[in-house]
Amino acid sequence: MSKLDEALNCLNLGVSDLVEGSYDKSIISFTKSIKLFDKVDSNTISRQLDAYRNAYASVYTNRGNAYRMLKDYKQAISDYTESITIYPNDTNGCINRANLYYELHEYDKSIADFNRCIEMFEKMDTDLLNKHLVSYTNAYNNRGGAYQMLKEYEKAISDYSKAITIDQKNIKAYYNRGDIYRELSDYEKAIIDYSKAIEIDIDFAKAYYKRGCIYTSLNDYEQAIVDYSKAIEIDLNYVKAYYNRGDAYFNESDYESAVLDYSKVIELDQSNTLAYYSRANVYSLINEYEKAIVDYSKFIDAHPDFVEPYYDRSNIYHELGDLEKSEQDIKKAQELGG
Repeated sequence: MSKLDEALNCLNLGVSDLVEGSYDKSIISFTKSIKLFDKVDSNTISRQLDAYRNAYASVYTNRGNAYRMLKDYKQAISDYTESITIYPNDTNGCINRANLYYELHEYDKSIADFNRCIEMFEKMDTDLLNKHLVSYTNAYNNRGGAYQMLKEYEKAISDYSKAITIDQKNIKAYYNRGDIYRELSDYEKAIIDYSKAIEIDIDFAKAYYKRGCIYTSLNDYEQAIVDYSKAIEIDLNYVKAYYNRGDAYFNESDYESAVLDYSKVIELDQSNTLAYYSRANVYSLINEYEKAIVDYSKFIDAHPDFVEPYYDRSNIYHELGDLEKSEQDIKKAQELGG
């Protein structure tokens, strides 16, 4: 068996281990493959130069993937870089390095790599590009994500729109573009994009939630409740949806439902002290003063430097005729600068 065949066998073995999640084991095979590739004679290389470079580069790319799964990001980037050096026209190493830079919040480096990948994709003929269509779409999508993190929203929107042009069912692009439109307070376009994402996947809880947030911003609490409820139907542990629906019920003066939702938030996440404060406000409105004091006190215990809850609790004590405690809370609020 030739050195090239041995190298390819080790490569295939490493890929099999990688797929099975045996990352350390796959690294051993990839490393052995690299050593064998280095021993391939020059005549063999010259006869099969492009295939040799492609295979050799893929060993580094795959070993980089294994290191990435093991969270050894420095070594993963080193391997992706070596892959790019060996075979500059292969998009795999470039795409993987771009995605890893994104994960590491190195957005400028990520964008530079995505630029390189997109340039390579757009030089391909139609048949070859069709074979790489998913990666091509993801390059625009993920570069858009990097621009979004840098708050370069115009460029991000352009990239998400390009991803949608390539793949009209690209749910990630619709959802992310919707997020930007929401950030820019362009609620009409945001609703259109979230609705399109929901059309593609009717069980997309986050899209219902985000659309509900927009309806809340537009004071359309009835429609917001519909969307929050749908998100909760899909994900029964969706804390943010319960909380926001509680707020919507509060604004609709449905205090009983608001209390139920805030209580569910507390059941799911006892560290969510804002739910205690919001529930206390409802209890105060419906004259359940003792319950309101308990909840205000829980919030104050967690946030002793917040001024407003002391005034809120003071008002309750005053209603109950406990003037001493009422005065104590007012004094504390004034000490805090309120």
